[in-house]
Amino acid sequence: MLRKSAAVLTIVLCLANANATRAEPGPFVNLLMEAPVSMFDLGMLQLAIQLANLSENSYASFHPEYDWDKNRIYLWATITDAPPGTNVKYSCEGLIDKVRRAGSVFDGKAVMGV
Repeated sequence: MLRKSAAVLTIVLCLANANATRAEPGPFVNLLMEAPVSMFDLGMLQLAIQLANLSENSYASFHPEYDWDKNRIYLWATITDAPPGTNVKYSCEGLIDKVRRAGSVFDGKAVMGV
């Protein structure tokens, strides 16, 4: 009984003497916290997320890339883990069609003025 009381007393004293500690962010984290994200950066991130969602359950995946010199956004396709005998061309064409429909692009033209 004395051991239990001593253990409880030790724990209570430790908790009573414990100061609240806070970790301060380092200089790099402060820089990131203070730097605003541009609408372009946010849009590219959202595009990448939407493309990842569209390419679920597919052997092809897309990732966007911006070409600063040509002022164009390119979508790069990557084919991975396709089992032998898979019609990869068909899978890729189907995914391209999904991306176009998601962007409201039909016959090479944006339907909604995007």
